[in-house]
Amino acid sequence: MMGNYVKCPCCDLNYIRGDEKICVVCSPKMRGKLISDAVVSLDTFIQAQRKASNDRQESMAAFRAMRYNRRCE
Repeated sequence: MMGNYVKCPCCDLNYIRGDEKICVVCSPKMRGKLISDAVVSLDTFIQAQRKASNDRQESMAAFRAMRYNRRCE
């Protein structure tokens, strides 16, 4: 026997069992986890990439100095 299904009160599109409050599509939205929250601003992304690049360059300079017995510049 099939359970009692009703439309989700949040989106009014998906069906849920009678004992559930909202559908699985609306659940992350109701908990405050929106896709827009995961998007990082372009400026923050560029700054992180520049820092990583600078860190790699400094690391390689230190490696070359140790390998060839030179001082870091």
